[in-house]
Amino acid sequence: MSSPTSSKSTTDPTSKPNSSEYPRAAGLFRRLAAMLYDGLLVTGIMLFGTLLVILVKSAIVGGEVQALPSAGVAGWLFQGYLVAILFGFFILFWIRSGRTLGMQVWHLHIEDEQGGPITVQQAFKRLLGALLSASVLGLGYLWILFDTDRCAWHDRLSGTRIKWVPKKKKPKGK
Repeated sequence: MSSPTSSKSTTDPTSKPNSSEYPRAAGLFRRLAAMLYDGLLVTGIMLFGTLLVILVKSAIVGGEVQALPSAGVAGWLFQGYLVAILFGFFILFWIRSGRTLGMQVWHLHIEDEQGGPITVQQAFKRLLGALLSASVLGLGYLWILFDTDRCAWHDRLSGTRIKWVPKKKKPKGK
């Protein structure tokens, strides 16, 4: 028989969760490692997307491979296409599964402040905020080291958080 002071009931809405039962906030190293992994994936996807544009352009022009536009309307359209690939990668992964491929490898999960899935608006704010966090010499990311909840600027801006979810241990003999 357990004593009433040993632990609070899980049905008590005022009880604090036991830290061993719930994931904890992700640290800077895991986040940066996942970002590196995702950065390599997105770069590969963008290169493949660029190859598709080159092949379509070559087919239209007549077999001769030509340089991609860097100025004018065509240049802006191509750059917009690459930005759409970048945004699409992160936003789709975040809203559909709560994690990108890099986050899966490092056992990270994104959620809103109540622990639920994030919305498209939160994902969009988060991505713009992450670009801002990185653009000021990474200060928005370094903020994780000083924040009591281990939140970066873009976490606070978007109302999201990144949790480290340890790999579940399989019972022995199964």
